[in-house]
Amino acid sequence: MRYLLVGDLHLTDRPRDRYRFDIFKWIKRQQATHDVRATFIMGDICDKKDFHSSILVNQLVDALRSIRPPIY
Repeated sequence: MRYLLVGDLHLTDRPRDRYRFDIFKWIKRQQATHDVRATFIMGDICDKKDFHSSILVNQLVDALRSIRPPIY
């Protein structure tokens, strides 16, 4: 079984930081290329501690669902 470890993402809802969500495309490619069964985000997912906007929460949920491994 292969694992993929990802560091701090520090995601925000600021338009200038939108590029940070591109990491999920990279994660998905790595999962497929290396037959990854589990992916762990080892650090901060968001830049702020709390009071996240609904925009950020929805983007994050969609992004996390996109890298979910298949259910066997």
